[in-house]
Amino acid sequence: MLISKEDFSFGRKVRIEFDRKEINLVSPEDLIAHKLLLGLEKDIMDIVGILIRQFEKLDFSYLRRRCQTLGIKLDNIRKLPLSIGENI
Repeated sequence: MLISKEDFSFGRKVRIEFDRKEINLVSPEDLIAHKLLLGLEKDIMDIVGILIRQFEKLDFSYLRRRCQTLGIKLDNIRKLPLSIGENI
């Protein structure tokens, strides 16, 4: 599957201060979407960790839209543990 540069770029950035410098980090929703795109076992395990730590803060509506933009099929989302995958 080919995706455009715009599709692959991260839609949201989280700006933090680290070592007296401001840096941009990828949002957890974008990180989840890109890991779903790759779909490797390690990526799925990483996603579960993100969901466990940040579940209450995640914007699932944005995550669904982001997955659609990247052409992520529902089977990739269904690889997640059932109780987590149902929320996406």
